[in-house]
Amino acid sequence: MPPEPPRRRAATGGGVVATFAPELIPSARPERLTGVKANERLTSATGLVLMVLLFAEGLTIPFIAPLLSWHIRIGLLLVPLVEIGRAPTLWRFARYYLGDPRYRRRGPPPLVFRVIGPILYLSTVILFISGIALWLHGPKGSAAVTLGLIHRTIFVVWFAAIALHVIGRILPALHNVFQDSAEHRLSDLRARRASTTRHLLIAGCLVLGLIIGMSVHALGYGWAGFVHAQTSHSVVHASVSQNRIGRSAGHS
Repeated sequence: MPPEPPRRRAATGGGVVATFAPELIPSARPERLTGVKANERLTSATGLVLMVLLFAEGLTIPFIAPLLSWHIRIGLLLVPLVEIGRAPTLWRFARYYLGDPRYRRRGPPPLVFRVIGPILYLSTVILFISGIALWLHGPKGSAAVTLGLIHRTIFVVWFAAIALHVIGRILPALHNVFQDSAEHRLSDLRARRASTTRHLLIAGCLVLGLIIGMSVHALGYGWAGFVHAQTSHSVVHASVSQNRIGRSAGHS
């Protein structure tokens, strides 16, 4: 029986790393930076930026009444980045199933991500569409109740999917970004231009998201009055509670 090829030996002996991040297993032959690798690096860089912004968005949830304006603005800021983050994944999916030999040689993602991927994709679309629709509609009416319920329910599904995705992809993403940064200084002019283009694309999406998020009246469509009422109610409730505590302490 002929000996097993070096690349296959490395992949089968990689254990968990081979399952979740096969690109971290060194191959016997260094891979030239093809469109496949450039696609992976764009996905990784965008994903890391999204992770930071999604964390900031998540911080507003426990204090949603006073931070609703920031919740909406960060959500709108995320829209261009989410779209540019989905594009390379859809491109890889299309090229693979259309039979592009470069993507065929690279192979499909691990099975766990092929299961999580559609769930994450659909829940992301529903989460953002329901959130934007709720913002545009306003807080009153039966439609607002329905949209709010959809938004909160799909968030649970999305959070579970994104948590599994981040756990499995954070190390490969960091590896791709650090490798891209290190090779940027050593590669030829064409490779440096491609790397710069990726960085500019992400920066452009950030700027566009900032313009959308900060220029739009995030508390329009009835939300301004809603937040003011919620905040006033919280202040009054806190004041009443403090007065009760003060009277109780005085009587004692």
